[in-house]
Amino acid sequence: MMHARQIDKTISKIRSLLKRLDPYLFHTEDVLALESYTTFDSLYAPPADDDLYTPVTAESEWGAEKQYNWLRGTYVVPERLAGKPLFLKHMHFCGYEGLLFVNGMPYGNYATKMAVACHGNHYAPRFTAGAAAGESFSLAIEAYAGHTVEGCFPYAPVETCSFRYPIGNFEICTQNEIVAEFSYDLRTLLELWENLDPESFQRARITNCFIELHPILIYSMDTVPWQEVEASLQKAREVMAPLLAETNGSLSEAIERERAMLHDLRRQTDYLIDTINRMK
Repeated sequence: MMHARQIDKTISKIRSLLKRLDPYLFHTEDVLALESYTTFDSLYAPPADDDLYTPVTAESEWGAEKQYNWLRGTYVVPERLAGKPLFLKHMHFCGYEGLLFVNGMPYGNYATKMAVACHGNHYAPRFTAGAAAGESFSLAIEAYAGHTVEGCFPYAPVETCSFRYPIGNFEICTQNEIVAEFSYDLRTLLELWENLDPESFQRARITNCFIELHPILIYSMDTVPWQEVEASLQKAREVMAPLLAETNGSLSEAIERERAMLHDLRRQTDYLIDTINRMK
């Protein structure tokens, strides 16, 4: 039996694996060639006038308070990526927040307001679930530089910044499905574990699952062939599958079983107390 502190350390290490796997979630296939148009006007669709745009280079920067940058490019799906889900990733988005348009329609967003791992919490929206070779996508991003926010209480200092951003690369990516599915499964169990009653049998079952996962998982991923890492993630998903397969109904049944067991324990405890009192 593991000590509570050892259990906490084990779960902490398993949680850290999500951050370690993050760089392996996407694979860059291409870099989108872009044009840029900056304005202080709040627009509702990508401007269509070609004369407004200038090509983006590796050194391109932009930004001023309350300014917008419209970026656009066209991507034609090559044969090697036909039928695959494709994502438009920017690790360090070139603005405070942004909106992705696909073929003229709003489709996803970017944000640096909150950080997850080493990037914003929205950094790689999918723009197609799978397209034929030769299919063309018009991709446009409305980036907003941000504005000064006054303090939320008296005498709070006003945070300021330059509102300047390097544009950087928007990368066409595929997703590693094994890493993605494992990450979703593990994050689900971690959130359940964090929110269930510490005395819950369901939480104990998840704890036991984590203890079983620990020797399966590979934490130093750069020391072994990647195929071994993927194999360990697939095996870990098999271990987690029974818990994740339970529905609200089965969870309710488990709770009812816990209540019945507690009721039996209370009844046995009352019987023992009565017996001891009679013996006095």
